[in-house]
Amino acid sequence: MKKIYLLDCTLRDGGYVNNWDFGESQIRGILKLLSESYIEYIECGYLTEQCEPSIDSTRFTNLAAVDAVLPQHKTCQRYAVMIDYGTYSLEHLSDASAHAPVMRVCFHKKDSVEALTFCELLVQKGYDVFVQPMVSPMYSDAEFIDMIGAINKIRPAAFYIVDSFGSMELCDFQRLLFLTDHNLSGDILLGYHAHNNLQQAFENAKYMVESKLSHDIILDASVYGMGRGAGNLYIEMFASYLNANFGKAYNVERLWDVFDDYLRSIFAERYWGYSMPFYLSALNRCHPNYAAYFSSKGVLSYHLLDQLLAFLPTDVKNTFSKDAADHHYTAFLQLHPNR
Repeated sequence: MKKIYLLDCTLRDGGYVNNWDFGESQIRGILKLLSESYIEYIECGYLTEQCEPSIDSTRFTNLAAVDAVLPQHKTCQRYAVMIDYGTYSLEHLSDASAHAPVMRVCFHKKDSVEALTFCELLVQKGYDVFVQPMVSPMYSDAEFIDMIGAINKIRPAAFYIVDSFGSMELCDFQRLLFLTDHNLSGDILLGYHAHNNLQQAFENAKYMVESKLSHDIILDASVYGMGRGAGNLYIEMFASYLNANFGKAYNVERLWDVFDDYLRSIFAERYWGYSMPFYLSALNRCHPNYAAYFSSKGVLSYHLLDQLLAFLPTDVKNTFSKDAADHHYTAFLQLHPNR
């Protein structure tokens, strides 16, 4: 049986809930508990030049800041950071050390050529690189195969299917999964990053690990599903499933402790999880921030919100812009004066 790995993304994707302001002691405490859970990969946050340095944030401006919060007693885990392509310069990264974190690079389709060059240069610097094309369903089969061909030449550590909008039904996921498994070089990890707008994350992840794939696989998840929009795959649930069915030995109680000790108070103030607007954003294959922004106005029924999200041009749907949202919102209301 091929190997299965989990990556916890609570401190990175979960940061969309609280603007990455976890607090220094909380960051350290969460990392300690995650290390004791035996989850194989732990994502510490973003590596970005688009913020001010802060010891309380999981948006790090350099790798030294990441090292400073890691548990003193190193365990078997690998640590990772995410670079949103275009937000960090290669000039500020020296060649990788023996203990360098995994570099996860996410990018939009419009930036794919330049982003893959960036990933190749990271590989040449000695980093383990996870390549993560956001909104993977936006690529045609031919485009995705072409990208995989480029990936096979770059030789990163992992290549991901990324369901940024949580819009992938099982049939959509199956298509991309087997297309990738068939074309990706066998020594590259095959990854899946889910969002749960359609409450589909667990089913897709379960299907992935039960399929007879030719690759070792890695799945992203977060404690209590903490993340943007409707959140992510619930890591405590999926870790328990893997323990029961695939011989894993994750310490799930430490994941419960992360929620009890650090996330429960955040959840009480800033709910994440299923909501009708995020469900509608997934149905319309639209960035969830549009649904959140339009619904916050308190004007539209869900019927009209669905129509408004469908009204957005395809090229607008992929990346949230407040200016674009306001423009199309005004245009939509003019078409529906008797709403």
